[in-house]
Amino acid sequence: MPGADALTTVGDRVAAISSRGLGTSQLFDPAGHQLLAAADRDGSMRPVNAAGLLVFDRTAGAPGIGGAATASEVVGVNASDGSRAVLGTVPGASAVVCSWNQSLLVCPGHNRLDIWQYATG
Repeated sequence: MPGADALTTVGDRVAAISSRGLGTSQLFDPAGHQLLAAADRDGSMRPVNAAGLLVFDRTAGAPGIGGAATASEVVGVNASDGSRAVLGTVPGASAVVCSWNQSLLVCPGHNRLDIWQYATG
C-alpha cells in the first residue's frame, strides 16, 4: 500500500501504517475487509490497545514541531468494526511527536508538555 511501511496487529485485526506518520492507514478484519472509514485513511494511525486505535489527521497537523499554530483532529477508532469517535482537535499533534496510553495523550507544546485525558471503550 502506498505510504504504509509497517504492519501491526490490533486484536485479531491487521493495521497497515506509516512508521514516519505519513501516508495511508488501513485496518482489515480477518476476512480481509477494510474497516477504516474513508475519512481516516489519510491520517496517521497507531494502536492504543487490542481494541482501539488513534488516528491523527495528517493534513491538519504539523508533525515534528511542538506548539505549532496548526492543529490535528484526533479520532478514536474501534478495531472490531471501524466505528469512529472524534476526540477533538489537538494543537500540533501527530503520531510522530505525541505519546499515549489508554487514557492520556501527551504532546509537546511551546516550552511544555500538553496532556489530554480521554476514555476508551
